[in-house]
Amino acid sequence: MEHFYQNMKSQFVLLLFVTSIVANHVDLEPYHSDDVVIEIEDSVCGPHSFSNNVKAAFLKEINRNYLNSELYKLKDWIIILGDNYCNEDLPNLFDLSSLDDYHSMRFINGGWLVNFNSGELAYSVLNDWEKTEKLWGFYPEMGKKSVLRYEPNDPFYISGDQWYLHNYGQKNGTSGVDINPQSAWDNYDGNGIYIGIIDDGLDYNNPDLSPNFVSSYSYDYCDDDTDVMPSDSNNDTELDWHGTAVAGIVSAKGNNSVGISGISYNSEIVGIRLIADKCNSEFSLDESEALALTHRIEDIDIYVNSWGPSDDGITLGHIGPLAISALEQGVTEGRDGLGSVYVWAAGNGHLNQDNSNKDAYANSRYTIAAGAINWKGERTDYSESGSNVMLVAPSSNNTYPSNSAIFSTDISGTNGNSSTDYLEFMNGTSASAPMVAGVIGLMLEAEPELTWRDIQHILIRTSQKIDHSDEGWFKTYEGRDFNHNYGYGLVDATRAVNLAKNWKNITSEIDFTDMSYNAGIVDVNKFIFDANDLGRTSEIYVNKSMNIETVEVEVNISHAYRGDLNVFLESPNGIVSELVRQSKDNGSNYYNWKFTSLVHWDENSFGLWKLKVNDTDAGTAGTWNNWNMTFYGYPEKDSDSDGLPDYAESVIGTGPNNPDWDNDGLLDGEEYYGWSDLQGNFHYTDLKDFDSDDDDVNDWYEGREDNITRSITDPNNNDTDGDGILDGCEIYGLDDCDNFITNPLSVDTDGDGISDYDEIFANLLEPSKYRSDPTKLDTDSDGMPDPYEIANGFHPKIQADGSQDSDCDGVLVKVQGLDCILLNENSLRFTNLQEYLRGTDPNSQDSDSDGMPDGWEFYSGLNPVVQDSHLDLDNDTISNMHEYDNFLIDSVIFSQTNPELRAYWRFDTFDTVFAIDSTLNSNFALMANGPIKGPAKFTNGIYCDGESSHLSMDSIKNTKFTEYTVQSWVKLTNYTNFGTIFGTATDGRTWLGIDSEGFIQFRVFAGNKLYSTPLENDTKAVLDVWYHVAATYSETENSLRLYVNGTLATNATISPSHSIKTTGSKNYICRGQNGDYLNGTVDNIAVWERSFSEDEIRYLDETEPSARLRNMLYRQG
Repeated sequence: MEHFYQNMKSQFVLLLFVTSIVANHVDLEPYHSDDVVIEIEDSVCGPHSFSNNVKAAFLKEINRNYLNSELYKLKDWIIILGDNYCNEDLPNLFDLSSLDDYHSMRFINGGWLVNFNSGELAYSVLNDWEKTEKLWGFYPEMGKKSVLRYEPNDPFYISGDQWYLHNYGQKNGTSGVDINPQSAWDNYDGNGIYIGIIDDGLDYNNPDLSPNFVSSYSYDYCDDDTDVMPSDSNNDTELDWHGTAVAGIVSAKGNNSVGISGISYNSEIVGIRLIADKCNSEFSLDESEALALTHRIEDIDIYVNSWGPSDDGITLGHIGPLAISALEQGVTEGRDGLGSVYVWAAGNGHLNQDNSNKDAYANSRYTIAAGAINWKGERTDYSESGSNVMLVAPSSNNTYPSNSAIFSTDISGTNGNSSTDYLEFMNGTSASAPMVAGVIGLMLEAEPELTWRDIQHILIRTSQKIDHSDEGWFKTYEGRDFNHNYGYGLVDATRAVNLAKNWKNITSEIDFTDMSYNAGIVDVNKFIFDANDLGRTSEIYVNKSMNIETVEVEVNISHAYRGDLNVFLESPNGIVSELVRQSKDNGSNYYNWKFTSLVHWDENSFGLWKLKVNDTDAGTAGTWNNWNMTFYGYPEKDSDSDGLPDYAESVIGTGPNNPDWDNDGLLDGEEYYGWSDLQGNFHYTDLKDFDSDDDDVNDWYEGREDNITRSITDPNNNDTDGDGILDGCEIYGLDDCDNFITNPLSVDTDGDGISDYDEIFANLLEPSKYRSDPTKLDTDSDGMPDPYEIANGFHPKIQADGSQDSDCDGVLVKVQGLDCILLNENSLRFTNLQEYLRGTDPNSQDSDSDGMPDGWEFYSGLNPVVQDSHLDLDNDTISNMHEYDNFLIDSVIFSQTNPELRAYWRFDTFDTVFAIDSTLNSNFALMANGPIKGPAKFTNGIYCDGESSHLSMDSIKNTKFTEYTVQSWVKLTNYTNFGTIFGTATDGRTWLGIDSEGFIQFRVFAGNKLYSTPLENDTKAVLDVWYHVAATYSETENSLRLYVNGTLATNATISPSHSIKTTGSKNYICRGQNGDYLNGTVDNIAVWERSFSEDEIRYLDETEPSARLRNMLYRQG
């Protein structure tokens, strides 16, 4: 099977992609580097087992756009099986008759490399396979090319010393510009350290390499065998010598009186052949890289990588998903969990305006990117800048004399770059990377327990500032010198080794636990102004406080000419990372590209971060879609263990030694990062204020139920239930709320329909309103709920109003001033409480507007809220209304307490001396000449003989009448001259009687004139028949009227100037002033000092009042 990376030393070819092969079922959303733990019952395989970075890398390849013409020419494809099929053998899933060859990927379970008979067939078959849903994704093996970090200048270079190990100014160099290994060599030489050289092979026969070469560990991933000897892959008559030169710099045998000395000159060399023009491997390039990067990770300590994507300035050097997975595996599992160390050449494309941050290998946080300086301590003309560049090491410029180049091992004999065993001219960052690796070898011998991250910490802390005149130097937040051209400076072997051997002691109190934090996607969606330095700035406040090692910034920018763009990251402390600078890169877009920065090493993540993108070259514009930032590092110290690191406390202003700054019972970290109350509600509270919402309740108490009401309230809402009363007032019953303890989670604690606020503060808003107890449905326990009382004008705090009759609609009651008084012993109030219970209106005497008062209806057995006046409850043929009307006669007109009733003789007693007046006036009528009490119209009456028997009484009024009504029942035995029924003298001269012809007549003497009602047929009385007779006199209406049996029989008009005359000292029954006696029986004689209406007279006629009262009130038992 033909290998998949022909001509690997050639530059990348930029393709115009116009067609997508995205599988429909593949998630196209960008993935973020938050750690996700997935538990899988079966063996680990399939997409769900990939890390987010690996998955994102696969999706990037799957979703890439390709040229149609290319897709149908490609025979080699990578397929990834779905989770449910990843353990299956490929022949069990598909018909493989269209394949020439296939094999599973060693590095990814469920990944296969397939080689089709033809490209035209491949794409069609894969689409058919995709429809079975057994594939998670597929993409073509494009034969991506990697190039070596070597750029030879002149083949004729002869040198006899290695200035980069000890520069004392020879060859016109600058003294001290070297890696300073001498003092480190006093104790360490790399013994026991295994260093893998991933390159184009290694001449293990070179006398300076053979002593340290470990054949049994070496492997050739180009030809799939164990022989890593280089070949003449490009037919230039010389063997590939690059890897041999790299190996000599790092690990050539020293102190052997032969050739040169490597930096870790007693270390073990492992050859890993990967990069060559002609290979016959069955593996894809990504798979081969992954296998090389994890080759014997249990044995190899350091991997040297002096290769990478093209440095042409127009290439975004993507790293494959398998290679990403390999790096993750290496730092996790390598060196027994301490992590393999990967050193990478930063790149040689500066003259092409390339940036190391556009190389996904060199800007990985798992790698150490090394730039290059010359023997004068200045950046070489090719060494790429970048915020990902950690440090620099010596190399040489292309334009400087050959005697300033790097001297190293060559292919033995005459088959290499030179005719000797040594290379006379080695440069590029390819030379810098192995120098750093050699220093790391000495560090690991000094302290084998260093983690891969420890090594990065040490190198950053010990590298030396060089080229001081370069304007790019600035201080990081930690006070270290950094320059995007030089990183943290020149690697210093002795300083690094000295710190390494003491690292554990020096950092014993520092927690270097690996941690990360993803700040989330920040949507921008803004147009980027063309040729405008202002650009666009997006901000995000990071509240996670951790110490940074690496910052990854993933951007998504649509732009037709990405070389126009500058991208700058600014920390909360004003430290700026130049993620990428304007260049000649004419490629399009930064699609989810990750830039990396080491500028913020040991700075804290807490605070406001800004990302600026600007377009400084006219011609094209673009859109900034979004960005995402991930921090990698270690925990910030938390001195008081409150969950809020010291740095964050210093920014916020709380004390690092006081875990609860505001003394509210909640740790500072809980308040800042959020805490859950007992109901699971999540809160952020003010860690500098024990009462975040100023409601007089401690934040902790609000969420922990430890308060009087046992309520969980919102510590950020001072009125959780929105009733207008602060939670503190409700919980503690403070003075501000009249000391009532109410439910802070209920607007209406007592459920009475009135809000707590209205009950407590009602009269503050409306003085006419009453206040009540918000914890009681009935504040005054009068039986009426507070809202009922308030709605009807009662006082909810006065119990007595329950027994009052506010609308005075009871029985035999009367309004007197502000009171409703009882008229007699039969009086009954229809109290406010009764009205509440019965559902009547306590402010309306007649709730149902049927003409009958509520109390009368209630006590009579009627329904006071139903109009039933027309019905006959007791079936006595008299309507309820008429029965009520008649009741009024006795209950009002005949009431003892009625001041208008001057006298009322019912004659019901058996006294023989006098007749008792039923009113409170006690007008006793003295019987004279033998009137007889006996049966009458109702119970008893008075029989008069027409001769002399009569009754007399003194004045019944202290002044004469001006308004007057008299009524009586009468039955004649015989006609007399003018049989007077009732007459007055001292109170005004009146006669109500019957003349000799039987005509009933009413006479009044007023204004010296005798007025009499006319004689009409309706006034004729027949003997032995009971008649109801009534008469009225009114000086207001200037009238006198006579009623017979409830009907107005006749009337007369009085002169307006006349008034009634008085005479004598007596008033009489059965006789007149001049002795006109009545022969007959009288009953129920009453006198009022008011002129009654016709209706009232009619009521008097209809029946006996007292009987009606008893019947209506007590008919039900």
